[in-house]
This record gives sequence, C-alpha cells and structure tokens, in this order.
Amino acid sequence: MSREGLLKKAYETIDIRNIVARISFRQALDLRRVVSRLEEPYKAYRRPPFPGVIVKESGGPTFLLFRTGSGICVGNRSIQECKKSMERLYDRLMEKDIIKDSGFEIDIQNIVAKAYLGFNIDVDRLSEVLERVIYEPEIFPAAIYYMDRPRLTMLIFQNGNTIIAGAKSEEEIAEAYQKTLTTLEPIGLGKSKVTA
Repeated sequence: MSREGLLKKAYETIDIRNIVARISFRQALDLRRVVSRLEEPYKAYRRPPFPGVIVKESGGPTFLLFRTGSGICVGNRSIQECKKSMERLYDRLMEKDIIKDSGFEIDIQNIVAKAYLGFNIDVDRLSEVLERVIYEPEIFPAAIYYMDRPRLTMLIFQNGNTIIAGAKSEEEIAEAYQKTLTTLEPIGLGKSKVTA
C-alpha cells in the first residue's frame, strides 16, 4: 500500500481525544472584567490560589487565562475546532469590551489520540525487540514507546489499543500510527487479529 493509502487508513482509525494549545491575546487582560462581563455560553471564575481565570464554553473547551494575555486552551478534538473556539472567545471578549482588536495567536503544544492497531501485541517481546521502550507490567499494563520521528510517546497495550501523546499536528499522529504498524507487523509482534 502506498504512503498516501497508509495515511488515509490511519486517519480513519485514529480518534483525537484532546488538543492542548498555548494562546495569546497580544495584550494584558483585566481578569476581574473577564469574570464580571462574560456571559452564556461562557462561564468564567477564579479559584484561589490559581493565578488566572478559568473560562468554560458550554459544550466546548476550557480556557485558562492569565493577566499577561496568555493562556491555555484544552478540550478540542481537532486543530480546526481549536481555532474556531478561540475565534469565538476572542470575538466575545471584544464584544464585551474586555480586549481591543489586536489579533490572537495559537500554538499547538500537545495532541492526544487513541488508535487501534488491529491485532493483539506481544508486549513482552515488543520491549525486547524495539529500542526506547519501557515495559514494567507490575506497575503499568502498557509498553511506553518513545518515538524519535515524529517525536512523541505511545502507550501500546496488549489488546492492540494505543494512546499517542506529544504530537504537534494531526499529521504527526497519523505518521506515528502508520510507522508503528509498518514496524510491528513485519517483525511478527502481532498476535491474533481481534476486534476493538
């Protein structure tokens, strides 16, 4: 199968669960104004000793905002969704006269996804054959695989389920999944095929 075909298959199998993004409003924020002026669909509150404001969008992501104008956005399931949720918050902050129109920045820090490889894995053998793998079954049931390229971490479970963390793009997630499949299948680390 071609590289494009493998990546298409990977996209169909991968389920992105969370995206963490660093955000910036390019200006300082008055946190008291954020709390007092934001209304539905947002809920803003402070929790001492946390130095920022927690802003939750109804049915959407959570933002952690700081007086410097920077923050964190968590809870989106695609980069496009992350950008749209940031645009909505930015527009609402401008509408409520909390910020001026100076644009915003988004920098993806971490994407977490789950995927199914399609077969059981001999995790004991995996830890012996591959480099940069930690497997201590008495502590944790998955092998921890530190991948060089793309640079991320995979948790590989015996039933063929994986958790992929540390990616900066959806393409890195797909590439890691495809690379794992093409690495494990030829060296016979897959056991019998099972359903997820």
